[in-house]
Amino acid sequence: MTKTTTRVLWAFVLTALGTASSVGAQATFTGLGDLPGGGFASQARAVSADGSVVVGVSDSGDATVGDEAFRWENGVMVGLGGIPACCRGGRCLPPNIDPCASEANGVSADGSVIVGASGGVALRWQGGVMTELTDDCSGPIADIGSGTASAVSADGSVIVGSCGEAFRWTELDGAVLLGTLSGGTSGSSGRGVSTDGSVVVGSSSAAGSPGVPAPGCLPTKGDGNVDEAFRWEDGVLDRLGDLPRGAFLSEASAASADGAVVAGSSQSDLCSEAFRWEDGVMTGLGSLPGAIASQARAVSADGSLIVGEATFELSPLQTEAFLWNETDGIRSLASVLMDDFGIDLSGWTLTRASGISADRRTIVGEGVNPSGFPEGWIAVLPQAIDVEIDIRPLSHHNVIDPFGRGLIPVAIFGSDDFDVAGVDATTLAFGPAGAPAAWVSLLKSWDLNHDDRKDLVSYHWTHETGITMGDTKACLTGKTLDGIAFEGCDAVLTEARCGHGFDLAFLMPACIWARRRRRVAKNVELGSDGLR
Repeated sequence: MTKTTTRVLWAFVLTALGTASSVGAQATFTGLGDLPGGGFASQARAVSADGSVVVGVSDSGDATVGDEAFRWENGVMVGLGGIPACCRGGRCLPPNIDPCASEANGVSADGSVIVGASGGVALRWQGGVMTELTDDCSGPIADIGSGTASAVSADGSVIVGSCGEAFRWTELDGAVLLGTLSGGTSGSSGRGVSTDGSVVVGSSSAAGSPGVPAPGCLPTKGDGNVDEAFRWEDGVLDRLGDLPRGAFLSEASAASADGAVVAGSSQSDLCSEAFRWEDGVMTGLGSLPGAIASQARAVSADGSLIVGEATFELSPLQTEAFLWNETDGIRSLASVLMDDFGIDLSGWTLTRASGISADRRTIVGEGVNPSGFPEGWIAVLPQAIDVEIDIRPLSHHNVIDPFGRGLIPVAIFGSDDFDVAGVDATTLAFGPAGAPAAWVSLLKSWDLNHDDRKDLVSYHWTHETGITMGDTKACLTGKTLDGIAFEGCDAVLTEARCGHGFDLAFLMPACIWARRRRRVAKNVELGSDGLR
């Protein structure tokens, strides 16, 4: 019997998210404020791996700067400044670009490297030093002022962005342009990067027919080109396609840690629909009820969680932050926090979720605060609870027949830090599909691992678990009566076996009951003195 324990998955960790007064005292929801002076406005765009550093853009009190990139940590927002001159390489920026304005779009895992742009030049901030990555893009006059850095690898050594074309920057090679997809004549843009910097995602012009836009949507390019999401690796730019229906239009916004999962948006029946791409398949995520569009902005390190915004109106613009996972689909982030967990977001409107920390405990974004001003925010989750489970207790091999119709018993072991009597049985979910508990047994005598602590056994129908042939691990998730999320995992062996599991899972409680009845009957037969 092989046992493992893991941290709670994001889909369930989020259930413990709240404010200081909500369930789980360690969870917080905080407005980031803005830079001193000027009007009140800020946007959070990215977050470090552990959730401690947030970067974005804020209105600044410096009249010569306007919008200014910031770095936020421990409640303190610090402006990063921008490029003071408007002319680069003897040529001046277009008059519609404020050369002093700046923005921060990405941050390294430890928060020490920040990337963004100022005056149309891609920038890196590190150790208080601002470095220009793309100068004036070294392209035609139309490209001047188009440079921006969008994302950075975990260690800060690889930076991606756009400068007329998508680029990948390293200290050794500088900004190397990645080109365009076949037939593309309108450039490309790098938007996201894998943890090690080996995979870049974004959008590119490409030869193709734009097709007919969805009803009510604006037409796309009319120059024989389409915009298409791409994934770059080992010098090769691969097309990711687009969703069925509507005009041909897609763009990739972010990649998972290993670059295997890509998030972005594509036109479909909606003017824009968030998608998740993996193994060559692009899957639309839909949108919130009543919305006309959705846009994915960030994906978790393991690819299991996607955040962004849904659009309800274009004029005036009305959007709402969303959260997606495979089990629950796309949901309003604010509704999840308020309705499911009683979090008081009175006066707040969460308009966009822009970033997720690598440990999946922190989401950042932007919204409208109770005073009616645009403000960045950060939602930090409490530390996850690990529990130990045993699939098929009393069995030496956790064999599961994915084609079976029987019940699978799963034991949760009590410990000094976890009292199984506090488990909310209605929240238990087992397997990839989250099979609910058919019933739960909590008996004082069930100390399965002989540690003098009460254990709990739940039973789940095999066909509802979503376990498939080849799976090597299955997890049980749930919440305590206090609303704290937990998860435990155990190794399994999938094997097509007729009838395996049903007899044990179904008959074990009955056998225990029958054994106790026999003991009672025997004591009655022996008499009060125990002698026959």
